[in-house]
Amino acid sequence: MRKIGIAIKDFDAGMVVGLGYNPPKGLNFQTSYDFGLEPVFEGSGTAVYNRGFKVAIGISF
Repeated sequence: MRKIGIAIKDFDAGMVVGLGYNPPKGLNFQTSYDFGLEPVFEGSGTAVYNRGFKVAIGISF
């Protein structure tokens, strides 16, 4: 196997920003965006971060 010199970091820090709405009759709607503050790879020469967008619809009971 050939070693390419890029290592995945063991630790990642991030933040989440989101909104939620709970109208009557037990429904709920949520959306959020997660973004990593630390690059995922070491020694790659490019900055790659963990990022994600979530949408949820639920029922409260």
